[in-house]
Amino acid sequence: MSSSKQPKTRPADWGTRVGATLLDGLIVWGIVLVALFVAAIFMLMMGNTLANPLVWLIALLSGGAYYVGSMTRSGERNGQTLGKQAAGIRVVRTDGKPITVSNVLVREGLLKGVLGYGTFGIGFLIDSVWPLGDRHNRALHDHVVKTRVMDTTPLPPPARPLPWPPTRPQLDMAPRIARHVHMARAIETRIHQLPFPDVQHEVSQLVGSLYASAERAQLLYDALSETPVSSIEQRLEELEGSGKLELIHALQEQLSVQRRMAAQFERLDEELERVVVELDTVRGSLLTVSTSTAYGSQELLADRVRSLRDEVAAVAEGVDEAYG
Repeated sequence: MSSSKQPKTRPADWGTRVGATLLDGLIVWGIVLVALFVAAIFMLMMGNTLANPLVWLIALLSGGAYYVGSMTRSGERNGQTLGKQAAGIRVVRTDGKPITVSNVLVREGLLKGVLGYGTFGIGFLIDSVWPLGDRHNRALHDHVVKTRVMDTTPLPPPARPLPWPPTRPQLDMAPRIARHVHMARAIETRIHQLPFPDVQHEVSQLVGSLYASAERAQLLYDALSETPVSSIEQRLEELEGSGKLELIHALQEQLSVQRRMAAQFERLDEELERVVVELDTVRGSLLTVSTSTAYGSQELLADRVRSLRDEVAAVAEGVDEAYG
């Protein structure tokens, strides 16, 4: 599967969702009017009035059949009504499985239909604008049934990344730090060989953050190498009982700072190693995502990489406190 045909794994924007909903509304009303017309003629021929509940039941079922029939199609059309298909979006389950009849009945019938229109439009209005404030543009009914509306517009072939990092000079890093950077770069290169451009983008952002943290770690490493904790401790032992109180006090403060930097370095080194391990796990997970219906799984992996990037940034902020 080429990357040029790989659907986007990003949430559909609010305007596109509204446009698809309006188009589906026109289609459904057309189907309902035709069903009402046919049912009315049939009822009049049978001598019944148009007030017969069966007429309206037929109209309701015809509208529901549109959603069930269109959204439970197999393959790449699964989760797409005709309106969503025209807009280039589709509904996917967060577990990557296909949309089923029960999913449609709960999502479109119970949540959007009964709860939406049954509240005189208030529930429908709240549900419609909810994606504007949601991180993944999900409506309330998406959260309940664990679905997302994804953009399936074909992506152009991703540009080959510049030599990594593109504008950052390579530091002469200590081997202990450099191994994390080299491993992350190797994993990033392998992920860029897979047809998941949105995950690739998040991975590149993560590796950039990891590199910035490695720079901080190198600064700590250099400072600790220039003035090792052990050398300060040894000097304090030599001055014990000398009466040079001011010098001893200065060395004690220096020792406190160096010990704090040492603790920060160990924490950062451990965090960098953990992120590299999890990044390699993401690569392995991507290799298992081979079907065209697993878009939700791809988005979850992109979320996982974003979370890792946030964690790296948080640890980097903690490292900065070592100089506070």
